[in-house]
Amino acid sequence: MGLIVDLKEDIRMVGAKSPSVIRFLVLLTMDAGFLAVFLYRIYSRLYRCNILCKVLAKILWRFSVFICGCYLQPQAKIGKGFCLPHPIGVVVGEGVTIGEFVKVYQSVTLGQDSCNNYPAIQDRVTIFAATTIAGKVTINARSIVGANSFVNKDVPNDCTVAGAPAKVIRQIN
Repeated sequence: MGLIVDLKEDIRMVGAKSPSVIRFLVLLTMDAGFLAVFLYRIYSRLYRCNILCKVLAKILWRFSVFICGCYLQPQAKIGKGFCLPHPIGVVVGEGVTIGEFVKVYQSVTLGQDSCNNYPAIQDRVTIFAATTIAGKVTINARSIVGANSFVNKDVPNDCTVAGAPAKVIRQIN
C-alpha cells in the first residue's frame, strides 16, 4: 500500500471521520500514538532502501522510541489503520506481521520465542493493555485479547481470549 493511503486509514482509526491536512497536523503534534505510527510508516519504508537510507531509518527509529515511548521495529509489517491509543511500552518485534485496522493498547509486547518465531495478527484485532503475545501464534480476524493476558497459542476468529495462559472466554458465532 502507498504511504498516503496508509496514513488516511491511520487517521480514520484515531477517530477522524474525514482526514484533512489540519487533522493530520493536530494528530502529529498532539497524539503520541499517531506520531509513533507516522514515524514507523516513514522509517520502515526507508529501511527497505540502500545502506544510507537504512542508517537514516535507524536514527529515525531511535528518535521515535525516545519521543513516543514505544518500540516498533522497522522490519515489522504493519497494515493500514494501525492505532496506538496509549503507545507507552508497546513493543513490536522485527518479525511480527500485523493486519489492517488493528488497535494495540499500552504495555503490549509482540515478540519472539526461543526459536525466533514471531506472532501474526490478522485484521480488525484489538489487544488490550499489558498483554504478551510470543512465538508462532496467529491472532485471527476480529478477535479481542483481554488485558494482562499471555497468548502462546492461536486464537480463533471472532472470539475474546483472556488470562495467563489465554483461554477463549467468548466466541461470536
